[in-house]
Amino acid sequence: MTLPDAALEVAAKALYEGTFLPFDLIQWGEVRSYPAWDEMDERGRETYVRRAQKAIEAPTFADYYAWCTLIWRTAPPGSAFMAEQGPEPQVDEDSEHMRGHRAEYYLVHHLLRVDDAVMLAGDLT
Repeated sequence: MTLPDAALEVAAKALYEGTFLPFDLIQWGEVRSYPAWDEMDERGRETYVRRAQKAIEAPTFADYYAWCTLIWRTAPPGSAFMAEQGPEPQVDEDSEHMRGHRAEYYLVHHLLRVDDAVMLAGDLT
């Protein structure tokens, strides 16, 4: 599915402000020196645009989750990442990691699939 860049940008901003920042606030009791969306550099914003793109392209949550957890399958055994993060989270686990990605997936689908035909035509009135 090809979506207008503006639509992906809106979804990406929603991911950042609606899932990542609240998680940080809940986890640490504060948002730890992360910039506002408009203050973030292009590379930082592109990270969230890519997540939104992957979420909307994934036919199921399991497909999106497999992409999100790809690093666990590609990191070398015994790497610093594996030592810090532990075993790969499974899609059927009830963990913070899984719930966060599930929120991302459904938020993007909620925002970008409200009415595909109208959105793709560009008429949002």
